[in-house]
Amino acid sequence: MLTSKVYSNIVEQLSGFYPISLAEMESVKLMDRAEIKFTMPVENLLDIFERVQNDYRVLTMKGLTIFDYETLYFDTPNMDLYHSHHSGRLNRCKLRYRNYVDTNTSFFEIKVKNNKGRTVKTRVTEPISQTEEIGPKGQSFLKSSTTLDPSDFKPCLWVYYSRLTLVSKHSAERITIDLDLKFKSGNRQKSYDHLAIIEVKQEKKKSVSPFLELMHQMRYKSGGLSKYCLGVVSIKDQVKTNRFKSKVNFLNKINTNIHVPIPSHRRPQFI
Repeated sequence: MLTSKVYSNIVEQLSGFYPISLAEMESVKLMDRAEIKFTMPVENLLDIFERVQNDYRVLTMKGLTIFDYETLYFDTPNMDLYHSHHSGRLNRCKLRYRNYVDTNTSFFEIKVKNNKGRTVKTRVTEPISQTEEIGPKGQSFLKSSTTLDPSDFKPCLWVYYSRLTLVSKHSAERITIDLDLKFKSGNRQKSYDHLAIIEVKQEKKKSVSPFLELMHQMRYKSGGLSKYCLGVVSIKDQVKTNRFKSKVNFLNKINTNIHVPIPSHRRPQFI
């Protein structure tokens, strides 16, 4: 997991941002959006935060700025959804439950990448069942929203991480930064505790963005891998990985720089 020093330094840096509440952030939900991704060592965030502090607010609830997420992804026994991502198909989708641990709120979500390169997310409120199957509200929602048959999908991958969210003061833009990433499927596990995954979410692609301008100045190249695909490649056998191999190798190089555990906060224990 993140070292206690790195974690405390991030929290300290975030205290310098003007806060935004969850209710205020409703105006920039961006359920239909353009996304640009970056990956970097988590320590690099400190310099970035210092430079963008005047242009963004940070989501804050009950004095906290970093929050825990749990996500359960579904796929067919043949991993059809994963393979559609691996082949680069457009109009591909992900099916998942997302649990916001700090507010104990869960949604069944359908996330589609359409043929215009936009990400469209729709969802319905429903807790994750003890059997980890798609529940009745999720099944009904999937049937009414797509041509997919809920009975074709089984729980495939758990993803755990902590997230902080920056919201632009100037435009419809949110930046999510995921830390302390962990995957679990059956008795197999994989951690990426030295990695920061950044997603810039905008109403219009390449809108004016101080954050993107900074990435360009610092020579960070956009690109990344969805957490679902990274998890599948990391702990599943007998799946195609050719298209993702170079990206995964890059992320593993970042991840192996530091490996020092710190106490978890409400996080399942990983061996």
